[in-house]
Amino acid sequence: TNEIYGNPLPEFIPTPETYPGNVDCTEDRACYSESKRLAETLCMTFYRKYNIPVKILRILLAYGPGMRDDGKVITDFFNKAIKEKKISFNDGGDALRSFCYISDTTRAILKAMFEGKHGEVYNIGSDSENIPIKNLAAKIAKTLNNNTIIEINPNAPLKQIYGVNNRHPDITKIRGLGFEPKVNLEKGLQRFKMHKEEEEKLIIKYLEEKSKKIKRDILDLVVKRGEGHIGGAFSIVDMMVSLYDIILTKEDKFILSKGHAWLPLYFLLKERGLNPKLLGHPEIDVENGIECTTGSLGHGLPIGVGMALAKKIKSESGN
Repeated sequence: TNEIYGNPLPEFIPTPETYPGNVDCTEDRACYSESKRLAETLCMTFYRKYNIPVKILRILLAYGPGMRDDGKVITDFFNKAIKEKKISFNDGGDALRSFCYISDTTRAILKAMFEGKHGEVYNIGSDSENIPIKNLAAKIAKTLNNNTIIEINPNAPLKQIYGVNNRHPDITKIRGLGFEPKVNLEKGLQRFKMHKEEEEKLIIKYLEEKSKKIKRDILDLVVKRGEGHIGGAFSIVDMMVSLYDIILTKEDKFILSKGHAWLPLYFLLKERGLNPKLLGHPEIDVENGIECTTGSLGHGLPIGVGMALAKKIKSESGN
């Protein structure tokens, strides 16, 4: 990726494939860029020594439908704007970036794969816009049109994101193969917004269908056993499905106080390959996902507070 360039000197922006890089190999995060540089070295060594067909693609800031919520700036800004209606900066938001929509990125990759030369390096990205991150936030706020507030800290010292002030590729080489970016940032952000909206609808539909299935399973089980608390179980199904499929992580703990509502948890734990005992009221079985024995309706609160305090004392992650 373009990470191999490190922090290009101003005279090398836009950055061509011939730029050897400006990287501090002792910096805290150097392993990230150095590992990519090593990968390119290995590829070119095998190309030259064993004639292995190799093409190196340095992809820069691709975005669009299918992105994971892993902290990348566009998904991060969208999520904050949707959930909090606020995008905050710890600095002035002046770092410059150039983004490339996924359809353009894909076309460029295919161009390099089928028409590029072996042993060559190609920048994959868009050079149409090189904008400050604060302007990206403003464009996302405008796209969502939900009164999102942009908060910057103009008095803070310039933030060095791994020492990189500007990411802007020179795409002359891939352009020579007939590639040209077609989707500008405004249009790409609008498409991403539509994807997020459709994704939300699909998630809701999925959760509804799964809740219905678990309710049917609960009914079948109660009829088969001739006992069980249908009302208590049904009262918590939708929440349990949302928690276990969307919210909870491996580090989180779920505490159930209401024993009558146990059956949804039973089916969700079974689905994850665990083997909880099918009791009227579950008893603690941490290995199988039951963090405490159920009892009075409120006893889970002090237990949860104790577990949270223990995590804090041990500096453990999770909720």
